[in-house]
Amino acid sequence: MIVSMIPWQSETNTIKELFRQVSELIRSLNNYKQNDRTKNLEQQKLTRDLQKLIEIFQNVQNLEAVKSRQLVEAAKQTVTINVSDSDSDANESSSLLTTAQAHSSGNQKRQLQQQQHQTNLNNEIYFNSSMIAERETEIQEIEQGILELNEIFKDLGTIVTDQQSLLDNIETNVNNVAIHTSSASNELTIANENHRKKQKTKNLILLFLVIVFIVFLTMMIS
Repeated sequence: MIVSMIPWQSETNTIKELFRQVSELIRSLNNYKQNDRTKNLEQQKLTRDLQKLIEIFQNVQNLEAVKSRQLVEAAKQTVTINVSDSDSDANESSSLLTTAQAHSSGNQKRQLQQQQHQTNLNNEIYFNSSMIAERETEIQEIEQGILELNEIFKDLGTIVTDQQSLLDNIETNVNNVAIHTSSASNELTIANENHRKKQKTKNLILLFLVIVFIVFLTMMIS
C-alpha cells in the first residue's frame, strides 16, 4: 500500500471540537464581568494556556499536512511508473498472444502469467489512485482544520486583550481607591490638626477671659 489513511483523523476532529467548546466556555465566562482581580488573572492564564495548546496542535497539523503531501507526490510518481509498466506489459501480452498462436502451446503459460501480472498491476494502480484521492481529501480537511483553529486562536487573543483591559481597570480602580483613601486620611489629619488648634485657641481665650474676670473682681473688691 503506497498511501495509508490518517489513523488519528477522528481523534483530530474530537480535539478540534473540544478546543471550540472550551473557547466558547471561556468567552461566556469572560462576558461575566467581575471585579475579583485574582479570578480574572486565573481566567487570563487559562485563556493563554489554551492558546499555547492550540498553537502546538496547529504545528502538529502543519507537519502532518506536509508529510501527507510528500507521500501523495511519491504515490503519484509510483502510479505513473506503474501505468507506464502496465502499458508495456499490455503490449508484451499482445505480442505473446500472437507468438503463442503461431508457435507451440508452451508459450501460452507465459502469456497467462503475464496477463495475471497485468491484472495485479492494474489493481494496484486502482488501489493507489483511490488512496491518493482519499489522502488528498484528508489533507484538505487538515488545512481547513488549521484555518478553524486559527480563528479560535484569534478569538482567544481578543479575549486576552479584553481580560487585560478589565485587569487594568480593576488596578486603576484599586489605585484610585488607595489615592482617595490616602487623600481622605490626609484631609482627616489636617481637620484634626485644625480642630486641635481651634480648641487650643478657644482654651487660651477662655483662660484670658477668666484672668480678666478675676482681675475685674479683684478691682471691684478693692
